[in-house]
Amino acid sequence: MKGIRYGVIVGTVGLMSASQASPTMLVSIPIADTLGHREVAIGHTITGFQPSVDKKFAHSASFTIGGFDRFEIGGSTDYLGYQTFSLKYSLWDSPSWAPNTALAVGVMNVRGKDQDRYVVGRYDLGSVRFHAGAARLVNVGAGIFGIDADLKFATGQADHISGKDGYTWLALSRDLGSGFNVQFALGLPNTKENGWQHFYFAGYGFRF
Repeated sequence: MKGIRYGVIVGTVGLMSASQASPTMLVSIPIADTLGHREVAIGHTITGFQPSVDKKFAHSASFTIGGFDRFEIGGSTDYLGYQTFSLKYSLWDSPSWAPNTALAVGVMNVRGKDQDRYVVGRYDLGSVRFHAGAARLVNVGAGIFGIDADLKFATGQADHISGKDGYTWLALSRDLGSGFNVQFALGLPNTKENGWQHFYFAGYGFRF
């Protein structure tokens, strides 16, 4: 679980405008990982935007709970009255008949009738992991792609959401021990007018 950002809200512009997400994620995309049974992750994110787009910083919080080594359920808030929920189901994770692979389906940013749906897979190659899938974000189809690698001092991460309103994110995540981890990320827009973004995340995980 090292280097994975659990239950994080991402407030990106465009496809994920004002969106929040609480499944296990890489930087901005959900991945096939799930929390273990009775594992809990909580986190706080501070997001900044290109000054010409928005000079304000956004604060958000989230939680994720794992169940039966198969399910995840989570929720998030922007502290301003906007809450969303998520649910993920792991179809498999490194079984004997498909070692080093995982596949999951889920919904996130669930609020009333609105929801984002996705299917995502993972392939492990030593200390490097590749992620790919498809999502329907704000009723727009998109490809989602990512990679993470152990850099010894931290975990390097990158992911991409396709489409004119998608972003490419680059991040470093560090496990501080005792359940704590932090992450810093920079997001570059597919469409220049949407502006770049950055965020700082701090999280804590435990088992009950």
